[in-house]
Amino acid sequence: MVPVSLLVFVMAGWCVVYLTDTLLRSSATHRISYESWLASRGLMLSPFHVRWQTTMFNRLFAYCARIDPRALHLWFSSGLVFGVAAMLGSVLLLVRTLQQTYAQMTTDNPRIGGQQTLQVVVPGFNLPTSQLAYFFSALLLSGLVHELGHAVAALREQVRVNGFGMFVFVVYPGAFVDLFTTHLNLISPAQQLRIFCAGPDTGIPSPASRGQQRAAFACMPVRKMVTGTRACRGDQDCAALSHAASVCVTPSLENQTRFIRVTHPPNTHMLFVGYPPHLQYAVSLTNFVPRFGFLHLDLPVFLETFCKYVVSLSGALAVVNSVPCFALDGQWMLNALLEATLVTVVTDRGKRELIGFFLLLAGSALLAANMALGLWMVTAR
Repeated sequence: MVPVSLLVFVMAGWCVVYLTDTLLRSSATHRISYESWLASRGLMLSPFHVRWQTTMFNRLFAYCARIDPRALHLWFSSGLVFGVAAMLGSVLLLVRTLQQTYAQMTTDNPRIGGQQTLQVVVPGFNLPTSQLAYFFSALLLSGLVHELGHAVAALREQVRVNGFGMFVFVVYPGAFVDLFTTHLNLISPAQQLRIFCAGPDTGIPSPASRGQQRAAFACMPVRKMVTGTRACRGDQDCAALSHAASVCVTPSLENQTRFIRVTHPPNTHMLFVGYPPHLQYAVSLTNFVPRFGFLHLDLPVFLETFCKYVVSLSGALAVVNSVPCFALDGQWMLNALLEATLVTVVTDRGKRELIGFFLLLAGSALLAANMALGLWMVTAR
């Protein structure tokens, strides 16, 4: 569960921001200077939402758009194909996930619970609070790379980028690019698709995963860790260990946690393998040894965990953003696709827009149903 103190801190912070913003806007003395200060820094405030926009990265986007034009054109053209396929695949994936969720709701079989293709992530329920820093950092990085793809693709198609921005909604960070709408309306549907599909196509590549997880045995010299002559394994009785040179322990196959705990009670040093509840100090085994003394022993684990979150969230953003749903990239991808494919079949633009509206309505309902049922499954059961 989410700690009550964390919820109180978040709600109190937003209340302070909202009350301060309201007081300054209603003040006859400070209202003009306050609004001018916000506008000069590209800040916009609303309840539970803070947005910042700037043009300082426009030169960076322009520089990236000039790198190997032929390769970029090939990349974004292939992204068009990937985006259309992802849009169709996301619908099938959401339908499959909805079926799995319904099956889980109507059965008592515990095996069904781990068969969902997609799951709603709720901090404190199926996401440990200790992993929140990984989650939000990876979410922000994935969003930044996503929007970078949009900006570079837009400049490649001669569409002006008005600016780049970041926002925080409640506690969730994100990013966006502001494109010049007039330029977007002047280019062809295929060019629009290359821009809209550039976000899902531009992501963090996934490293090759191992086919199976094998149990590894980690050994350590006992005399380098403890100075006493007795040690315990799990909750068993202590045994003399005065002549032992090393001890091997097996890591957990579930979360890679090494079952080692060390305590220093008075007049004795004990080495434990397991999780005795009275231990005060913890020592974990790792497969990595730092070459330099200033590197922390947990750095490889931190990087590995962060990369896993980045890869997972990048894939999830690519799927969700491709759904033909209002306010997502899939909305503009679908509109551009219909303009490119139905212009000769349905000549009336109004009818094409009506078809697109009903398709977006169906996609939005499908996504909303998955989110609502998934949220209920995570929090209510």
